[in-house]
Amino acid sequence: MLSPVVGSDSTPEQRSSLRHSAHWAALLTCAAGVLALCYGESVLDPGAPQLASTPLIAAGLFWLAELVLAAMSGALDRGLIAAPAVALLGFGLVCSDFPFRLAWHSSKGAFDSAAAELRQHPQEIPGFHGKLGMWEIDAVQAEPSSQALYFEVAGEEPDRPVFANVPGDKPADWGSYRDCADIAGDWQRCVWRF
Repeated sequence: MLSPVVGSDSTPEQRSSLRHSAHWAALLTCAAGVLALCYGESVLDPGAPQLASTPLIAAGLFWLAELVLAAMSGALDRGLIAAPAVALLGFGLVCSDFPFRLAWHSSKGAFDSAAAELRQHPQEIPGFHGKLGMWEIDAVQAEPSSQALYFEVAGEEPDRPVFANVPGDKPADWGSYRDCADIAGDWQRCVWRF
């Protein structure tokens, strides 16, 4: 995307083309980072958005290099605002929890159906695994002293997300499930810690 420094014998069209390609490189790299950030926030544990750090750092370096080149050539323009604006939009989406809420909204029906089915047939709880909405569930645990069900998201990470369905106003906090936060209704989002 970035070509070697344009020499003094270059035409204004060549300089404009270099500036234009640098705009797109920064903008596309930043957009990739924002998408990775939103995906990590919606599907993984709240601490997982570090997936996006590499593309966002690359976008920042592209943008900084473009800013320096534009300042040295006296060609600063409004296009330099696009990449940071996209990054700020992405961080705003994640801070508002919008990607997770959207993913949960599209998956809630599958979780509700699975919880109702497992309460009807508790003998199926030990062998349950499958895809519920956007999440692959590899285990379900039932709290013996209540009707609470804990759906563990597949993975080997020590702090993987868990969706708890706890009827009533009782907070989910059983065994290795910690740091639970309400999602909607009887559903809570927890972290599995051992």
